[in-house]
Amino acid sequence: MRLPHIALVLLTTGFLMTESASAQSDDCASATPITGLGSHPFSNLNATDSGLGCLGTADLFWEWTPPVPGDYLFEVIYPVSAFDATLGILPAPCGTTGVLGCNIAPYSLGGLLLSDAMVGQSYLIQISGFGGVRGSGELLISESPCDPTFNTDDMLEDNDTVATAAPITPGAYANLYISDLDPDFYSVVIPAHTNLTVQFPGIPSAHRTTVYSTTGVVLGTGYNGLHYRPQSPTPMTVVIGIAIENNYSTRDTCGNYDMTVSTPPAPTEYSSFCIPTQANSAGTAAHLEGWRNAPQYGSRIVLSCYNGPPGQFGYYLVSTQFSNTGIPLGQGQLCLAGNLGRYNVAGTAMNSTGIFDSSRSFQNGSGTGYFGHGFIPPMDLPMGGMIATGQTWHFQVWYREPMGNSNFSNGLSVTF
Repeated sequence: MRLPHIALVLLTTGFLMTESASAQSDDCASATPITGLGSHPFSNLNATDSGLGCLGTADLFWEWTPPVPGDYLFEVIYPVSAFDATLGILPAPCGTTGVLGCNIAPYSLGGLLLSDAMVGQSYLIQISGFGGVRGSGELLISESPCDPTFNTDDMLEDNDTVATAAPITPGAYANLYISDLDPDFYSVVIPAHTNLTVQFPGIPSAHRTTVYSTTGVVLGTGYNGLHYRPQSPTPMTVVIGIAIENNYSTRDTCGNYDMTVSTPPAPTEYSSFCIPTQANSAGTAAHLEGWRNAPQYGSRIVLSCYNGPPGQFGYYLVSTQFSNTGIPLGQGQLCLAGNLGRYNVAGTAMNSTGIFDSSRSFQNGSGTGYFGHGFIPPMDLPMGGMIATGQTWHFQVWYREPMGNSNFSNGLSVTF
């Protein structure tokens, strides 16, 4: 599905301009009319400030009309000793409210991608100096390399939303097409006691990878790949979302990619319950998982929690029993039962209190985590007694939500 869109792209240089500037206007109301594709030399050495559109000074204006409907790329190319320009696209005629897009890029060269330009409608192109600088360059207008007219969708389309995700099985998938206007979604079943790994062999662009529940709740995120550890005792269907991000070295906003999806076995000492849990105020489901640190650090069990609301505090809970349905409490589900303890005993190894950072990862502020992250449960239990080798204990994270509410992560059973 295609939506109106303006995207920032960055350009390479090496063009040395020797021509004098072509026709150009210093006045928005009398912008120079141009149409179609091509290049337009410019100089703002004698331009004045309009105070309109994108931030910048000494600005120039063109009124551009597209030759056919589609996506168009507006680039600014300078001599090697370039000044920093600001490039903007505004609705025409002059005085129309709004700005369609700006590239304010100090110390870099830039352009704008205009999608779904319509025949019969004109657009104001504005070039100005960033921070009061002046100079010369060239405005270059071309068809966008990512216009779908010139690209063919892959065989798994149309899979642009969580609801329309294409069902796949673990394996290798080649030559899949993606653009900033055309994300990809795939549904996959994670077998019991396995994890999910998504990889992109040899990709040239940055891909943001997200794992969703089938209802669209964010379960995990990654860049250029993802490892999600549900550690579930039953099969679990999730949706993998792939979105392209502008690659500043290649200007890509579309392209083809290869993807491998695998479900490697999960360690048998961990088993999740109440998964996925309720979405929190950040729109994500807080996820609790277990792993062991390196042998040189004792090969101890570490509990990690992420996808919580940034800036909110919480702590770990432990119990002798669990319920896979739980009971409603606050905004979430308490899934622990039996004898329950709270790891918030100040001044001891039984204090796990911390906060979720800006990346939504739980950071331990009590000195009982793994380099400040997560929580290493001690053998002593907060409700009395000790954990013995071979025993299974059940954990969950309680955390505060804004406005005084609270929530919970999924639960995790751990065999020591």
